[in-house]
Order: sequence, then C-alpha cells, then structure tokens
Amino acid sequence: MCRISIIFCMYNEELNIESALDSFLAQVSSVSDLELIVVDNESSDRSYEIAKATLDNFNCKSLRADLYRIGHCSLSESRNFAISKSQGEYVFFIDSDAVVCDGWLEEVIGVLDRCDPGKDYIFSGRVLNSSKSSVSKLFFESMVKQNFCDASTSFQVIGANMGFSANLLSNFHFIKGYTRGDESALVAQIFRDNYEVQKINVPNAVVANQFPDSLASWLVLFFREGFNREKIDHQILGKKTMLRLITWFLALFLSVCLVYFSLSSSLAWLSVISVLFLLIFLANRGYLWLVYYSTKLLGRFYYMLRALLGREIIRLDRIQGVEICHHSFFSCPD
Repeated sequence: MCRISIIFCMYNEELNIESALDSFLAQVSSVSDLELIVVDNESSDRSYEIAKATLDNFNCKSLRADLYRIGHCSLSESRNFAISKSQGEYVFFIDSDAVVCDGWLEEVIGVLDRCDPGKDYIFSGRVLNSSKSSVSKLFFESMVKQNFCDASTSFQVIGANMGFSANLLSNFHFIKGYTRGDESALVAQIFRDNYEVQKINVPNAVVANQFPDSLASWLVLFFREGFNREKIDHQILGKKTMLRLITWFLALFLSVCLVYFSLSSSLAWLSVISVLFLLIFLANRGYLWLVYYSTKLLGRFYYMLRALLGREIIRLDRIQGVEICHHSFFSCPD
C-alpha cells in the first residue's frame, strides 16, 4: 500500500510518451510513498518500447513503476485495468500526450496533506494548451479554457489531469464505450447516486496538452463532446432532453429560413436583427459559442438517432483490459 498512484494509459503515443514520463519523473526524486503505473493498450507503434526504455533509464529507488501491455480495448477499460493494479490511497490520471508542468506533484501532495483520510475526494487540475496553431489558440483560449479548464472558478473534472480517492474507484468505475468524456460519465455516476464526496480544485497543478490545430478537428471534437454528453444525460442521469434539443434546432432552422427568404424584402434588416439577437441568446458567448453549441447539438441528435434505432447500448458492468505482459522497475525500500 502506498499513498499516491499515478497512471498513464497510452495507445500509439510514440511521439509523446517519453516527454510525458520524463516531465513527471523529473519531479519524484525527493518524494516517497508513490507508484507509477503505465498501461500500453497494445499499440501498433513503438510506444511500449519507448516507455520501457524511459523507465529503465530512470534512476530513483524510492519509486515503484510498473509497465503493462494489455489487449487492445477502450481508454475506459485501460483505466479500469490500471486501477485494479494500483495500491495508492489516491489515484491520479495523466494523459500520455501531456507534459506535466513543474510543481505539479508538489501541489498535489500539498492538497493531499490537508485532506481528511475518512472522506472521499475528486481532484481537478488545470490544463494548458501547448499547441502553437492560431486556430487552436483562438478556440481553446476563448471557449474551452475559460469555461472548462479554469479550476479556480468552477469544478470540472478533466481527463488529462484528474484524481480520485481509491475508495471511490472501488465503488465506481469507468464505463466502456466512451470515445471522449469517460471521466464525466464516472463523475455523473457518483453524483447521481448522491455519494458523499468532496470536490477539490487544484489550479496550480497544471499539465500542458496539445489541442486540435484546425477548425475541422475542433468541430469533430465538439461533435463527440455533444454525443457523449447526451449519452450521459440520457442513459446515466435519466434526463429527458429531446424536447429541449428539438426546440433549439427548430429555432436555428427557422432563423436561417427567415433570413434566406426575407433578404430581398424591405423587412430584411428587421429579420437579420431578430436572428442575431436569437443567436446571441442561444450562444451566450458570441459567435464562437454558436459554433460550439451547434456542433454539440448535432452530436446529441446523432446519439438520439442511434438510441432510437437500438444501436447504442451502454454497459454499466466493470470491464477492463486483459494483461499480456508486465515489467516492474525500481523496488521500493522496506
């Protein structure tokens, strides 16, 4: 048994896993009571070999590190597998394509020192965008970071930088079938069951992650977020969102039709102004938010279509990957 388990789950991350592990390992030299678990999801590239070499070259006897290779499965299943191998009182997840910023581990330990051992916790760190693309910066800075990654103002668990009490993860688990948002689905289960849990933001525990660098990739990202959000609302939380979504889409459709058919009329300016006010109301944050919400709405409707056709089935039982091989590094001193 140790105090903290740090988990990296990877699939075809040969370009990122070395920097991800190095950025974390650089912070552990003076820290004990810590374990590192790296799970390779049967990558087809050299991710496993690179991770093995990185861990093998690291010289620190106070850290136990385990590298597992499992049969190919979803990220949720990989995380469940890692949890089953962890021994920490607290479990933290970091994306394998992220870079752990200086001071991350110190901030986390400082927060844990103030925690009550008799209570369960969910921890949310902060994510910075490391992409140099102007498109990525525009969308990320004006939408995602402000509302979803600013841990100092609101609580939002972010998959690239999050933690849980081990006791929570023994009662709840990541659900199979989420291409994105598996952490949101996990938290939704916890809140749905009114489980007593403390939520802690750790705004100075920061990781840097590269976000999409083109408008098309951003739209795909929003679509997936909308799809998975609807799945969580409908299948886990039992919310009835069909009427709301239909109303929003009808409003947008009628607004477009109104502008199109009235441009040649004397009332065109009035129609345009009315539509602008409607779009501002729906979007709330300006034209970028309109793109964001509209794309997420498409994802939600696509989910509902699949559900109506009986093609979307959620499995709430615990599912995890199957181990293929395992390497252990650095035996902790007795």
